[in-house]
Amino acid sequence: MFGPTTNPVRTVPPSRVHKADIRRAASQTLRQRNHNLDCPSTFYGGLLLISTYLANMATYNNTWRNKIWMGWFLMQPPVILLIDLLEYLYPAWVYEPAGAPLHAVYALKQWYIATYNDPIVQWTAETASGHDSWMGLFLHVEFLFLLPTALYGVYRFAVQRRGTSGADELLFLVYALEVAFTTLVCIYDTYYLDSAVYSEELKRTLRVQFYGPWCLFPTLMAIDMAIRILGRIKAADAVLGARKSQ
Repeated sequence: MFGPTTNPVRTVPPSRVHKADIRRAASQTLRQRNHNLDCPSTFYGGLLLISTYLANMATYNNTWRNKIWMGWFLMQPPVILLIDLLEYLYPAWVYEPAGAPLHAVYALKQWYIATYNDPIVQWTAETASGHDSWMGLFLHVEFLFLLPTALYGVYRFAVQRRGTSGADELLFLVYALEVAFTTLVCIYDTYYLDSAVYSEELKRTLRVQFYGPWCLFPTLMAIDMAIRILGRIKAADAVLGARKSQ
């Protein structure tokens, strides 16, 4: 449309646009403006590349790691509703009597308690006697924040499958940090369990086999979301820097 040019701007798919491309395009755009648009195609190509990158920032972030998030969130609602919050949500007649709707998961939970004597899993406000009172707060947070976030995560990753927006990434970062931190508190608490009741081997089993994965995986997931957010921030900084240099 504008004739041949000796320095054309290559059209780059949104997913492959990088910060260096933005700076190069911004520099080309500024040079062409200062030279009275001697090469209009380069000028408009630079604007197109910047616009493409800005549009890419507003789109969803698709990566293979989303499948890991989907698997994690699909697992969470049953664990929360049927195990973690069993006594918190339901009256005793729903799970205690034989033949009750949730008696099978209650029996499984009781077997785990009898085998490992896990103080966190068997904690209740009635039997705590002030010990680990923070567990009550953790249960409230799990019901009011973790469960809704997990359900939303199922919708985002398993139903919509469009990847994550910036707002999603911020939400999931907070979610992952909360899960990792509360589990870390439980791990730390095992060091203060009564040695007359809990052997060192049992404490190590609780830390490594049961609590450890629930701290490690959310930590890695938090790093994933932090990297995604950092990428958006760097991209925005690059565009703002290009504007200020004009």
